[in-house]
Amino acid sequence: MTLTEIEGRVLGLFRRCAMAGNESPVSLAEPLGGLGIIPLRIIEFALAFEREYHPALPPEFWRESRRLTLAELARIAFGPQAGADRPAAPDRPASPRFRGGGPQPSAHRGLRAALAGIVRKTINHIYRRETFIVLSFDLKNRAIPSPQIAEELTIRPLTPDDASQFIELWHDKRAMKTKRFRQRMADGYIGTGTWSGDRLIGVNWLTGVRDFDYLTGLWIRLAAGACYALDLQEHEDFRGRRIGLATLAQSLREARRLGYVLQYICVNEQNERMLAGAKYLLGYKKVGEIKTVYWFGRPRSRWDVDGRRGRGRTLVLGE
Repeated sequence: MTLTEIEGRVLGLFRRCAMAGNESPVSLAEPLGGLGIIPLRIIEFALAFEREYHPALPPEFWRESRRLTLAELARIAFGPQAGADRPAAPDRPASPRFRGGGPQPSAHRGLRAALAGIVRKTINHIYRRETFIVLSFDLKNRAIPSPQIAEELTIRPLTPDDASQFIELWHDKRAMKTKRFRQRMADGYIGTGTWSGDRLIGVNWLTGVRDFDYLTGLWIRLAAGACYALDLQEHEDFRGRRIGLATLAQSLREARRLGYVLQYICVNEQNERMLAGAKYLLGYKKVGEIKTVYWFGRPRSRWDVDGRRGRGRTLVLGE
């Protein structure tokens, strides 16, 4: 498929998702923000684009999506197959410098990459910074949306019998994840699970009391009427299909059913895709930030949330 053909398909997808099928002229070179489309529709189109072409959109897209053009998106979709139809280059004899038993250039590059990875991990273990965005949803006054999902799903509360399926969401640390699952069930957390057939593909937890957030090192405590949704996970085979958003939306419904009036979530600022979905598709609003510094893996946090600033080990939400 040529780049021109992909441009036509991307334009058609944009018309269906963002313009309700409107056939009015659209410039491929015009930034999305200049096309008169509301951000919600742009995010809807972006999620459909990921499902259709399976590229990982760059993180800056979710931060500045309105600056991107349809032509640039077409090139992103075209990229993986750009060289698919080109004839293979003829084999060339090895350079005399690298004949024999000496390492090839690729070996040098692989060694450098491995060493660079070790250095980065070491530095990150000694010292690094993270920022987490705190968002809230007004359960009393806002309607809870239902993200459109292309497949049939079953969403229901988790039970202790779901532990064996729960651990299939991860490749490692399964013993620790199983222990945490059982502990949360025993402590009264409300788990929401999303199934495709008999396969668990999404999970979210809800508490109205407290939770220890190991990423920030904070005890999150909830004031009366507030709850906290945490540890949203989706199966890697189902990324880009709004499984996480559907699971989180169900936790909002469960929170409202239980009488809560405010739900909080916390998202790493680098997870622009989740932030965009939570704000534009579900209706959360940003209410603050938590800034965390790690020294030798130990987190220390300070926050500015709901107009209150502080530091230490306990953050109360909903006061």
